[in-house]
Amino acid sequence: MNVKDKGFKLIMAFSALVIVILFIIIFLIVINHNKPKASEKVFKARINNLVSNAKNYYSTNKLRIKENVIFDYSNGGINDKGEKLSATNKQLKSGSVIITPSGNINLVNITDGNYYANYVQDKDKKIIISRISK
Repeated sequence: MNVKDKGFKLIMAFSALVIVILFIIIFLIVINHNKPKASEKVFKARINNLVSNAKNYYSTNKLRIKENVIFDYSNGGINDKGEKLSATNKQLKSGSVIITPSGNINLVNITDGNYYANYVQDKDKKIIISRISK
C-alpha cells in the first residue's frame, strides 16, 4: 500500500464523516421544527379530553347542580366539594373549568405553562388555544 492509497482512504473516511454529520444536523433541525407542533397537539388533546370529562360530569350530576361548579386547576383541578374532574390532567397548572346548571362548559385560561385555552360553550363550539409568549 503506498502513500496515495492511504491519503485516498483518509479522504473517503473524512467524506463519510461529513455526510453523517450533515444527516445529524438535518435530523435535529427537523425535530426542533416539529416539536412545538407536537406539544400543541398534545395540549389540544388534553383540553378536548377535559371538555369531554366536564360533559360527563354534568350528565352524571345534572340533578344536583344548582349553581356553577368550578374546577380550579391552580388548586389541582378540585372543586369546592373536593371532587376532581379528571385524574389525568396533572400537567395543567392553572385556570378554571366552569360547568353551569344548564350544562354549558366554560374553560377560562386553562394552561400548561406553554399554551392556554379558552372555551365558552354557549357562544361557540371552538376551543381557542394560544401559545404563551416567553
